[in-house]
Amino acid sequence: MAVSEVSLKAANVKNNRWFFLAIDTVTFIYRRFLTIATVTLVAICYAVAAPGPSLIPSTASVSHAIVREFAVSKKSHLRDACHTLAADLHRKLPKDWSVAVRGPFVLGGDYDEAVLEQHYQQTIEPTARALRVQYFDHLPTGPITILLCSSQDSYRECHRRLNEKERSEYSGIYSRTNRRVVVNISDGEGVLAHELTHALAHADFPDLPEWLDEGLASLHEECEISSDGMRLVGLDNWRCHEVLASLQAKQLRPVRDLAAERFAATSRASLDYAHARSFCLFLQKRQLLEPFYRKCRARNDTDATGLNSLCELFETEDCHKIDDQFHRWLRGGAKNDNWWRAAWMSFENVVEWPMASVLSFRSNPETSFVSQPRLMSCRGCCLVLSRDFIRKCFFSRFDFVGRIQLPNRGGKSCF
Repeated sequence: MAVSEVSLKAANVKNNRWFFLAIDTVTFIYRRFLTIATVTLVAICYAVAAPGPSLIPSTASVSHAIVREFAVSKKSHLRDACHTLAADLHRKLPKDWSVAVRGPFVLGGDYDEAVLEQHYQQTIEPTARALRVQYFDHLPTGPITILLCSSQDSYRECHRRLNEKERSEYSGIYSRTNRRVVVNISDGEGVLAHELTHALAHADFPDLPEWLDEGLASLHEECEISSDGMRLVGLDNWRCHEVLASLQAKQLRPVRDLAAERFAATSRASLDYAHARSFCLFLQKRQLLEPFYRKCRARNDTDATGLNSLCELFETEDCHKIDDQFHRWLRGGAKNDNWWRAAWMSFENVVEWPMASVLSFRSNPETSFVSQPRLMSCRGCCLVLSRDFIRKCFFSRFDFVGRIQLPNRGGKSCF
């Protein structure tokens, strides 16, 4: 009996050991299962709850999408506004006048649409592009009307149809209120460049100081476009000689007064235009015109006249030192001026050309006006000008569209 009890106890102990081992194994597996299951469940929940990359666009992509949508909306709005304005012009202008939309411009005039397109391709589009590169960062938000008149009569008729005061003393006018340019294109395409500068400057810098606004626009009355089409380069014209004569007579006022006092008062309107243009030409020669414009625009709140920005560019606090440099430049230009340019400016308002004032040269130089000897009457005297003489003396008169012109004949100006 003793042996049997001992064997039984040994068997019980062995059975209990296997039992507890099984319990421990089950417990271990259970705990590991709970751990793995918990982690797996959390991962599954996160994967289900968290949206994928395609559902959460990045901030950059959202911004780009908003900008694109806004740009498309603005462009569509501008296009609709242009066509609405074109329809209104069709009702107001004579029936035989043409109207064409070349956003943001609405063109019109007493020409057929092909001629309007030619003016757009040769003058308006390249001038606007160069101005945007050089100066203007903000595009027009509304349509700009450009009406081209072929004669003084159609110029008057255009103003009458639009219920505007006739300003026949000017070759061109830009209306800020209506964003409208009206030009007598027979006085030269420089008039169009002048008024187009006003229109685009108004869109970019509405508070541009008047003296700089008129100086910049007048600078482009006679200019050439760079070979890469990126810049307009102003040239001497009839206004430069007016300001030089005033300087020699000691009647030219300081640039501080030009900027701070009333611009173009009745008694000195022509001289103020000439002064502002010549000063802009002076800044251009020193490669300061573009940075000066941008400084004026950036500091308009604290420098309404632009004088502080001007002094900073010249590294001086005394505007008289700027005047001294400007006057020396004017006198130096007068001494180095070619004799034929001075002669041209002297005869400019009395020469009678046998053809229109704007003559094509680039299209066919062998049969154009300058190809054959011509007669010009000047105060009763006749001058016979040969082909070579004209080319030598007046070649620089060709503007950026390859045409020769009498800018602002009869002393007319732009407004």
